[in-house]
Amino acid sequence: MKSFIIGIAGQKNSGKDTVASMICYINSVGVAAANYQQWLINKEKYVIKHKDNIIHFADKLKDCLSIIYNIPRSYFDNRRYKDELWYNLKEKRFMDYLEIVNDVRYHLIEINDLYQESLAEIVDHNNRICCIRLRTLLQYFGTEVCRNNLSDMIWVDSTITNAINIVKDKDFCIIPDVRHKIERDAIKNCSLYGGVIVLKRGETSADHSSEDIDFTGDITIENNSSLMQLFYKVLNYLQNI
Repeated sequence: MKSFIIGIAGQKNSGKDTVASMICYINSVGVAAANYQQWLINKEKYVIKHKDNIIHFADKLKDCLSIIYNIPRSYFDNRRYKDELWYNLKEKRFMDYLEIVNDVRYHLIEINDLYQESLAEIVDHNNRICCIRLRTLLQYFGTEVCRNNLSDMIWVDSTITNAINIVKDKDFCIIPDVRHKIERDAIKNCSLYGGVIVLKRGETSADHSSEDIDFTGDITIENNSSLMQLFYKVLNYLQNI
């Protein structure tokens, strides 16, 4: 297969990281030798082997927030810390939802709250201790603070530059968090363009613009059946690159 950059788009839990793993495996063994059972047995090995081939538009954003809030960087890639636990902004610790939901001392900040007021205004004007999920913090800081006030391309330019350098050294790069049309277009306009895959998994609603995938890719894959069917859909697409 030729050198390429491939983007993967889809709402959370649509299977983006799984497809990235499949692409790493298929590119390693070649499309003619690719086999679902072998991937299933060895998928973790290929993810580890090719971890430097996979980058995200959100990587720099996560780096920034890790420094600003002194939160371990690995927590931003951990589904439990990102989606299930709440970060106590005053006490600087993570709490379970059941710890705080019925406790009047705490106030939960959702993304819709941040459309009305800034995070600073909510925290400063609230007598209760404010808690927020990391996903909400990422959405707010990445879109409302940086993209809307600094530049639409603030996270895009550095990611594409990084992706090109990775391809030069390692032959391919996968970006499995394409959420906006400008991100898709940045990949598409690159000379190393390998395609953008859009994953669909059931009917889900988006709470934030970063989860509203309102653009088309080179292929749309319905991930509503078995893992094996998903694998062969990805393999079929890669055969034509």
